[in-house]
This record gives sequence, structure tokens and C-alpha cells, in this order.
Amino acid sequence: MSTMHLTVEQARGLLIAAPQNDDRYYLNAVLFDFKNGRAVVTDGHALVAVNLTTQYLSTDSIIIRREDLAEIAKGGKKTDFIEVDFDGTVARLQRGDRTIEVMPIDAHYPDYERIMPKEVSGELAQFNPALVATTEKALRMVLELSTSKVAQLSYNGSSASVLSFTGYGDKAIAVVMPMRVKAESLISAAGFLESKLAMAA
Repeated sequence: MSTMHLTVEQARGLLIAAPQNDDRYYLNAVLFDFKNGRAVVTDGHALVAVNLTTQYLSTDSIIIRREDLAEIAKGGKKTDFIEVDFDGTVARLQRGDRTIEVMPIDAHYPDYERIMPKEVSGELAQFNPALVATTEKALRMVLELSTSKVAQLSYNGSSASVLSFTGYGDKAIAVVMPMRVKAESLISAAGFLESKLAMAA
């Protein structure tokens, strides 16, 4: 049996970043990758991956519905531990003396390791600020960090950029896809600001 542990706070952080109504039903969930000891969520625009304590490493990866993880986390204290067990067929989610048994989603999760960049170029890009804010909040929660810690966005041009907290990159990271902005839109915006500054002078 493969086993992974996370806190209620970490579960809630993952749920923030996990989509709720994506047509790709397997994304409305959390991937528990026992081989690499990670829990992962993505909506195709951002991804959060956190390293967790794992016992009995195996090649198994299971996809747990977000509502099942939310159910076991509901009413728990931030520091309460949730245990995720998988025996090859059924997954058991346990918190304290409460256990629920669920069937993992039978689907192929995206190859998240391929999405995560090994290096970044530093080339600037445009981002959806709401997406960055949500992803940063989720990352902060899975790392259980206070609001005094500042996240860093490492730019990577038109490819996925890395969102991380200095000193915690080996524990959890996030990647965020940039917006596709047409050059003429940027020129138009620059012209608008230039005209406003000229009027104010």
C-alpha cells in the first residue's frame, strides 16, 4: 500500500488551484504521485506541485476528485493531518478517526514534469494578475507560510514561468503560463500612457 501525508492547510491550498468545472474532468481533482512523492494540481494555465511525506514508494499515481479531498478536510484544523492510502484499487482518505473510501478517477493526468521548466530565460512576459494572485495564495498555503514571505516570479518569455518562494523551491513550486498579448496592443497602451503624461505636463 502506498501512503502520502498532507495537512488540512495544504489540502485547502491545492483545492484553491484545482479547477471546479473544467470540461477535462480529470483536472477537477488532485494528482497524488507516489513515485515522486508529490501532489499536483493544474488547470492548464497554472500548476502547483508540492513535495509530501510518502511511505512505501511505488509507481502508482492516483487522481482524487476535489470534492473528496474537500470532504475529508472539511471542519479540520489547519495542522490536522490527512493520510492518503492506495492499495492498488481503492483510495482511503483519513483524518483523525474519520475515513472515507473513494475510487480514483480513471484517466491519464497531464505529464506535469514536462510542463515544469528546468531553467528560465528571464525574458519578460505579460500575466493575468488574478491568475498569479490565486496561484501565489495556493503555493503559500501548501508551504504553510506566513503573509510576510514574498513570492518571486521568474520570467520565461512565452513559456511557463516559475513562481516560488526563496528557500522553499525544493518543497513546492508553481508554474504560470503568460498571456498571449499582441504587439499592437502593447504599442496602443504605450501610446495612451504617453498621451496622458503629455496632457499632465
